[in-house]
Amino acid sequence: MMEKLKILLIEDDDDHAEIISFHLGKVIRFSIEVERVHSLDSGKEKLRENNFDVAIADLTYPGIPPAETLSKLESWLDEFNTPIIILTSFEDYQIGLNAIKSGIDDFLSKSKMDPELFEKAITYAIERKKNSILLKESRDIAIKATQTKSEFLAIMSHEIRTPLNGIIGALNLLKETGGLSSEHQEFLEIINFSSDSLLGILNDILDFSKIEAGKMSVEEIPFSLENLIQNINCIFMPIAENEKGLKFISPIPDSKQNFKGDYGKIRQILINLINNALKFTKEGHVCLKTEIIDQGEDVKLSFSVEDTGVGISPEKLSKIFESFTQGDSSTTRNFGGTGLGLAISKQLTKMMDGDLSVESVFGKGSTFTAVVTVKKSTEEILRVSKSNNIYFTGDVLIVEDNPVNKKIAVKILERFKIKVDTAENGQIALDKCAQQKYDLIFMDIMMPVMDGLTATEKLKATGMQTPIVAMTANAYEEDKQKCKDAGMDGYLSKPIVKQDLINVLNFYLDRK
Repeated sequence: MMEKLKILLIEDDDDHAEIISFHLGKVIRFSIEVERVHSLDSGKEKLRENNFDVAIADLTYPGIPPAETLSKLESWLDEFNTPIIILTSFEDYQIGLNAIKSGIDDFLSKSKMDPELFEKAITYAIERKKNSILLKESRDIAIKATQTKSEFLAIMSHEIRTPLNGIIGALNLLKETGGLSSEHQEFLEIINFSSDSLLGILNDILDFSKIEAGKMSVEEIPFSLENLIQNINCIFMPIAENEKGLKFISPIPDSKQNFKGDYGKIRQILINLINNALKFTKEGHVCLKTEIIDQGEDVKLSFSVEDTGVGISPEKLSKIFESFTQGDSSTTRNFGGTGLGLAISKQLTKMMDGDLSVESVFGKGSTFTAVVTVKKSTEEILRVSKSNNIYFTGDVLIVEDNPVNKKIAVKILERFKIKVDTAENGQIALDKCAQQKYDLIFMDIMMPVMDGLTATEKLKATGMQTPIVAMTANAYEEDKQKCKDAGMDGYLSKPIVKQDLINVLNFYLDRK
């Protein structure tokens, strides 16, 4: 039994319409019902009113250039699922090519009409449209799945970061208290190591999800390369030499040139690479070499991390940057880790117009080289000491609903001799700001009664000039943008890094 098709013919010439209908009637594979209209506007209305299997449209109409007709037909592609075939006396190869590229299913010449040609064109157009619809549905399902996963990870990240902020904050306060026995100090170091490991795993999973969903962006902030390497040395020198018994070599670059780029992501890459080197090296050394490659306005920063560790076998080397991949199946049991660090670092270098490569000799060691592109900067770089005798003046309001995190934030700020007030939600913050002037507000985002974004918008709408800094466990890039759009002046992600907090305080408050 022949398949029945309903075809819309858009043709202003009566003679041409009759000939086309005749040939369509001779098609062997299909039983075709033709409905004809004289103009594109009428054709569009018909497609809205009825279901057609195929639309066949002329390209030339009185007073309308072919290019304009093509543009109108192309605009139908997003509105209708009906396959569109152009059938015209206007034989222009380039227009035909452009039509096919834009999504038009076929471009036929009236001078070559016959039933066999129509049968092939109609068959192809219908199959192509079916495949296109299936592909779109599959893509939509994949996008939805990715969005669902991202939303889940964002929620889980927030829920894990909130208590982790309390753990790390209380731990740091306890370490600064002093007077602990050596046994208690050892326990604190174990908690500190475990907390850092948990935070590292959380960050790896979150970063991988952001990269996969295309939600990772690169910031451009001024930074000092000298400060960056000093910071890295402060982190890893004690670990390498005191805990691992390794020699850690990391000379400070001679250049005093400041740069503009994503300091946080560069630091993350270096931490990943050095952590890996220390993890897989039992004796010898780990060395960080920094090279500045001047390219005019842009600069390539090359960081090479060399170790004398276990090395990587040739068969594993080609897969070392793949997600969830490690040197061999026993690596996770022996050394831990998610298998995401190198994959994330590779993607981060690419986002900064660079790359991450590796050279390794199995049993003798490896050298990972990360190259990123930054710009030269003449902006002054904020340099604040991490010592405990830094004090500030000013009244600060902490808007935080979690009692543990609120208590930790209050204790940390009080150690800087700051006068601190608190509010449990955005509405209470509005009421307090109406009665008292603050020099700085730290605002959580997710709170009952009134969230931080709404509270910030309402406070800024009153003309209040007090800086508001987000202090939140929401860690996605779009979360930062939402805070900025609401009128917030800064952003701190939980768990709070003390140096980041000091930098914010130093920027907005006066020093004692």
